[in-house]
Amino acid sequence: MKTSDVLTVGYRYSEESVPFLKKLHGYNSLTLIQFKQLIPKRNGPHTYYFRKECNEFGTGYVMEEICDDNELLPVNEGNKIYGVIESVSRH
Repeated sequence: MKTSDVLTVGYRYSEESVPFLKKLHGYNSLTLIQFKQLIPKRNGPHTYYFRKECNEFGTGYVMEEICDDNELLPVNEGNKIYGVIESVSRH
């Protein structure tokens, strides 16, 4: 199987320092809803940020908030998605 046939998905919850990793065979993209279905369910609402290549701020990347369940997530280096999931506090 070629590397391009495997989508590497890394993610972490903002309150945790160690990321999780999943390798998806036969995928080259994911929508937000597909991503949500891959990860364990946690209580409460969440905000989802994904690494996106961008040189606008001189950092090489930004963390873009994705809200639309049907939006494709940014893929980096041809086969990598990295997300940070943040709990939204209710006041």
